[in-house]
Amino acid sequence: MLYEELNETEKALEYQNRSLILRMKYSPESHLATAYNNIGTIYRNMGNFTEAMVYFRTALQIYQKYCDVAALANCYINIGSCFAYMGDVEQALEYAKRGAEIADDLKLSTLMIDTYTLMRNCYEKIGDSPHALDYSNRLCDLLLKRNQTLSNSMISNSEAEYLRGKIQAQNESYRIKTMNWKAQTSSSA
Repeated sequence: MLYEELNETEKALEYQNRSLILRMKYSPESHLATAYNNIGTIYRNMGNFTEAMVYFRTALQIYQKYCDVAALANCYINIGSCFAYMGDVEQALEYAKRGAEIADDLKLSTLMIDTYTLMRNCYEKIGDSPHALDYSNRLCDLLLKRNQTLSNSMISNSEAEYLRGKIQAQNESYRIKTMNWKAQTSSSA
């Protein structure tokens, strides 16, 4: 995945495919899912969502077979993000909710952040400001709590404050949209 971070996606894909081949030869089946998930991530980041879904769904089947619950949550979120990018918000939300349930139960804060972001974006895309606001608030609370509890946080205080300000500005926008939506709903009733 290092090559992907360096914007060398073709090389990243080549090495992940090599990894998959080696895992097929020398590792138990349960370890193949990670390689499939990594390849799916590269395809998703390249914008090839159909191909990404093939790999994510293969990984999902393996994670289900071996009851790797944390990895299942990640895979559901990855599939949900592909559906969101492809414009199928209903499917995106369905998978995001599955991932959120597991991530919440296991207290997997990184996955919860990804899930809340995905769900906020989906609800925003369909114009459901109350739900978008709810997930935006959850995201803000989680980011702030995470930053407070990690002494060597990957998010510096200035970055956390920047994110907090950005999320609060979005929240204000959602509040206004929600008030307008409620006013429209009550006047048409």
